Amino acid sequence: MKLAEYMKANQLTDQMMAAKTGQSRVSVTRHRNGTNFPKRKALNAYKRVSNGLVTADGFMTDGDGSED
Repeated sequence: MKLAEYMKANQLTDQMMAAKTGQSRVSVTRHRNGTNFPKRKALNAYKRVSNGLVTADGFMTDGDGSED
């Protein structure tokens, strides 16, 4: 599951997700938008907070910027 999908489904703002994961709000925004790929620490935090629903696969694209 993508971070944006999880956050929308659970009505979480970037600030709320940042507080839950220990990331900055700006980092969460960049990860959610696909601007930056999260580092391992952030990936683990997203996975923990989402009970395993948000994983590294949710941040992957097919190489041209599009999904699958």
